[in-house]
Amino acid sequence: MKIDIRNAEKSDFIQVKNLMLQLQQHHINLRPDVYRMNKDFFTEETFTKMLEECNVLVAADENGQIAGAVSYSIMDMKGAIIHPFKSLWISDLVISEDHRRKG
Repeated sequence: MKIDIRNAEKSDFIQVKNLMLQLQQHHINLRPDVYRMNKDFFTEETFTKMLEECNVLVAADENGQIAGAVSYSIMDMKGAIIHPFKSLWISDLVISEDHRRKG
């Protein structure tokens, strides 16, 4: 199976939303004392804001099905006691249940 990694586009919203719902369910299964279901937490507005504020990559198969997504930011770190450096912050990382353990 060929997978292409590319920048997410607004047209990817429905597929990315489904991935985020899978991720939410995973969190609920692991920590039901902390997480609860909210199917409306990831809106098109939320996705558009993600696309504007950070980097979002998707992994899509040859049929255009999105197998996974990651949102991340690259931050310039600096301070009084450290040398300046860049840091990668991964906000979300999810692989579709249908595409897990396929190599």
